Amino acid sequence: MARKPKNEKPMSGAERVRNHRNGRSTIHPDEIPAVIKKQRKLKSDTDAALVKSLQNVAKGPLMPPHMVRLSEHAMLYWHGIVESRAREDWTNVDLVTAAQLAKYQAQLAEEEILIETEERVVFDYLGKQQINPRFLVAETLVKRVMALMRALRMGGKAAGELNGLANNRVLEGKSRQIHAEIEDSDGLLA
Repeated sequence: MARKPKNEKPMSGAERVRNHRNGRSTIHPDEIPAVIKKQRKLKSDTDAALVKSLQNVAKGPLMPPHMVRLSEHAMLYWHGIVESRAREDWTNVDLVTAAQLAKYQAQLAEEEILIETEERVVFDYLGKQQINPRFLVAETLVKRVMALMRALRMGGKAAGELNGLANNRVLEGKSRQIHAEIEDSDGLLA
């Protein structure tokens, strides 16, 4: 058995994988660190994808991460946001961003209600006319909402195709319908 020279450093997992991909090593795929392995996504037109989607729907709606507090009003936006994608397409970072988006959308709705009840032009303490400061607050909130929607790729198609995301969303929508029909039937099979 050949011995390693003393000055040779052990290879990291990433180096071993790189060497394997370049054909310089014969490591077994089971030895590849889990962090480096790519998980294959199921095609949305397969039975396995339908089963996975039904399982996701049966888990119930996604809830905000525990470190984020949302008001009842913001929770209405939260549910709309998370249902715009299939459950398996949400990452933990995306969920935090979605919670921030829901919070800002709720604040924007409140500001818009206040703007409708107030005048567009108000008077400052010197009696001079000025634009209602709520417009600036609302404008800032709109910019934050748009930035978060871009971060979540929710405001239309971003660069690249999003067909996979759209197909997963459609499949999960069908799964929600099936789940609702099953619950309406009281579990009785005809």
